[in-house]
Amino acid sequence: MPPTGHPHASIEANVALELGNFVKQHALGRVMTGEVGIITQYNPDSVRGADVVFISNERLARVQAEGYLDVPPELFE
Repeated sequence: MPPTGHPHASIEANVALELGNFVKQHALGRVMTGEVGIITQYNPDSVRGADVVFISNERLARVQAEGYLDVPPELFE
């Protein structure tokens, strides 16, 4: 797919900034951006890319994969 345009990028950045500040202030987990890969199914494997992700400390501790997230985040868009 072609890259997104600047309006999309601006909204993505604003969401990540506001959400990231809140999550950091309350030590809730981690916010990630940049088409984060999330494994949604195995055999056949399926991966979804998300613009912005929030994953709690509890779920982050269960992640085993080095690349894509293999534990679903609480929020992704």
